[in-house]
Amino acid sequence: MSSELRVVSSAFQREDLDPDQAAEVERAVEGGTELRTSNARDSYGQTHAEITVVSYTDPDGSERFAVRDWSQAGTEILDSDDKSAVVAYYEAAVRERAQDGPWDETDVEGQIKGRFSYVVETSADGTAWDSAPSGETTMGALNGTLTYAGAAAELADPEIGPVEDANWNVACSALSGYRPGFLDGAEVVTALRVRIEVDGDQVAEHVHNFPPVTPTPEQARQWAQDMRAALEHSLAELDREFYLD
Repeated sequence: MSSELRVVSSAFQREDLDPDQAAEVERAVEGGTELRTSNARDSYGQTHAEITVVSYTDPDGSERFAVRDWSQAGTEILDSDDKSAVVAYYEAAVRERAQDGPWDETDVEGQIKGRFSYVVETSADGTAWDSAPSGETTMGALNGTLTYAGAAAELADPEIGPVEDANWNVACSALSGYRPGFLDGAEVVTALRVRIEVDGDQVAEHVHNFPPVTPTPEQARQWAQDMRAALEHSLAELDREFYLD
């Protein structure tokens, strides 16, 4: 069997079939059976690129295999009676195109996927973890990082500052004895963890450990004074708005 791929239709190169024959083969490919596929989606979840391997019956009655490569730039369909040649072309095309950005879904071994779920967790003792609701994002939203480990670290980064602020509040509250209502039950967080999952499997984890928080007695007293002042200001504003209404 020939291993050379036939150009059925293409927006990029010369076709090997006349227009009428190409149209018949395209219809047969569209009615074929999908065997392999990789696709990428935009920020709205709409597919903007897809490469698919299809098994189909040629108008002459023979079994053939096609690779259909679609993107916003154009569509190309190549085929052969040699399945291994089509699959090899498909996998090479997927790997080459991944250099421009990862696929959201792909069955090619070794390829990261651009769309994934993640969980942000915090711990007060480094053993028991509390998690926020799971989120979903894409590699494209993370400054082009191309590893799951890098994505986990980048997702953790914006979470660190707020936790440090919250830890400072808890530590100052404990030292000063002043405990505003919003700190009821709050503990110092010792570690933050981001876990990335792809198709239900955990593929990366990033842990950030927080150093001990040690405000001085003077810092704690100043913190408590500032908290009381802020509360009094808020109450005064509410009182003023009430009387103005």
